[in-house]
Amino acid sequence: VKFTADMTTHGSVDKLGFPSIKLQEKQGSDWVTVKSASNKYAYNSAFHSYSISFSGTSGNEYRVVVEYYSKDGSVSDTKTKTSSVLIAK
Repeated sequence: VKFTADMTTHGSVDKLGFPSIKLQEKQGSDWVTVKSASNKYAYNSAFHSYSISFSGTSGNEYRVVVEYYSKDGSVSDTKTKTSSVLIAK
């Protein structure tokens, strides 16, 4: 399985990217983090992308939880989003 997180701003900002990316697998009724990445940033840019892959098990469910961050001057913003579920083939 492979997930890609993208960020685009209206213009170049000082720093943008992903403080945390967690690839999770459904195990029973729980979502368990099986791979993660942190502090993936671009500087003085209007776009940033990062991909995370995992050798999944066919038929299992996967998702990613991504923390997005941007900072320009003294203004910053953080949001956390969870992807839709992907079933490994």
